[in-house]
Amino acid sequence: MKPEDLKTLFADGVSVVGNAKSILRKTPLAHEIDSRPTIRFNWIDLDHTKYTGSRKDCICTNIPQKIKEVEYKILIGRVKDSRFDFFRYPDDLLSNLRKNLSKKPSNGIRILYLLDYLEIKDVHIYGFDWKETPSLIKKTRKSTPENEHHNYQQEKAFCLELVQQNNWKHY
Repeated sequence: MKPEDLKTLFADGVSVVGNAKSILRKTPLAHEIDSRPTIRFNWIDLDHTKYTGSRKDCICTNIPQKIKEVEYKILIGRVKDSRFDFFRYPDDLLSNLRKNLSKKPSNGIRILYLLDYLEIKDVHIYGFDWKETPSLIKKTRKSTPENEHHNYQQEKAFCLELVQQNNWKHY
């Protein structure tokens, strides 16, 4: 896939759905989320569709073999998987992010940076709280600042600046 393909898909807006448990504390927004193409992350099971929606257009992960369902149409990442149309995350964007962050960029910041680069204007962001609440992904280890691969406070500031600059909506 080419950047133009994503621009076409997201021309009328996109829902970016993170995995923060705080999404369950808000008013159920499934209808609103599913009204636009969605980008989801990693291998999340959609157990809470009343809050997270159920539409599955794109998935962003670096470990596609953990994706159980082939209902997603597009994989955005660095590792190709023949089950999906594939958009390779641009090397230059990843390099720019790495220069601006003290730790490895998460998939969440990578997607928001990509949408900014593609000049997508109608972006709605759900389930992003930068680890203020646990993730909906069932992990085998507890994340602590010492063992975490990402600097979420730095990412939060960067992402909220993108939200403000682009007039995106963060729920």
